[in-house]
Amino acid sequence: MPLQMISGDPNDFKADALVVPVGWGYLPWLPPGESEEACDAPHIGAKFVFRTSVPTWYDGRHREEDNLRRCWRTLLGLATHRKCATLAAPVLGRDPGRFPKARALRIATEEIYDFLENDAMPQRSVYLFTRCTPAPARIAGAAPRSSAPKKSAVRTDRDVDDFIRRLRTEKENFHDMLFRLIWNGETAAGKRKAREVAVYRSIFMSRQQFGKLREPGYTPSKETILWLAVALRLTPEETPELLNTAGYDFCRWKDFDLIVLYFISKGVYDITLINEMLCDYGQKTFQLC
Repeated sequence: MPLQMISGDPNDFKADALVVPVGWGYLPWLPPGESEEACDAPHIGAKFVFRTSVPTWYDGRHREEDNLRRCWRTLLGLATHRKCATLAAPVLGRDPGRFPKARALRIATEEIYDFLENDAMPQRSVYLFTRCTPAPARIAGAAPRSSAPKKSAVRTDRDVDDFIRRLRTEKENFHDMLFRLIWNGETAAGKRKAREVAVYRSIFMSRQQFGKLREPGYTPSKETILWLAVALRLTPEETPELLNTAGYDFCRWKDFDLIVLYFISKGVYDITLINEMLCDYGQKTFQLC
């Protein structure tokens, strides 16, 4: 049940259903947040075309977010009704709508993730198109983009007991270190479980994906470990340490590694913003869910 962000235009993508957003008022019979199947609008790459009435952003106090979330829910309801295995959609709210970029992305990923987590069709895929223009292939040495997220507080310290324990014990394996970081000293089973759920939901990882991490001998991909570092809000010093326990290292010649490290170094841990920047540079994005 994957949700994947892709660079490009959904109109060029073959899927069971294509989403076409329209501005509120363009279709008088379709209120903001409502969607319909466009029987009169065939598309060469899709079996079905779904139109949705996107609200206009004013100031955030006119139910704009509620209506945009309803757009996604009604669209996903149509996909379920039509038994669509694949759905291609742009990030709703940007054009039309003029929603703030980060907010539109966050709403899209949250609504799709919640839907896929409880979907009766496990093989369903949703492709979220960011309409990015690929940037130069190499990021090394490039100046920060003007659209980069604002710097936020970086979590740089751990409690003293955790620090002493790490220095006094032998080098941990990946499984032990990961769950020590997730539990962060918590011993109660219920609270440990709650911390695990908070971690995998923060990066839109499915329960099934996270379940594999509980197996002591399981080693995930390097990309998955980097997303876990984002979920745990690790520092630029802690992230390579977690990678090393699984036999990986940062590569200064891979744009993917450098982009993720850039966001971690800035204290920005929003998976949707990181995914969009990876998309912008033509890199593989994290397959959400």
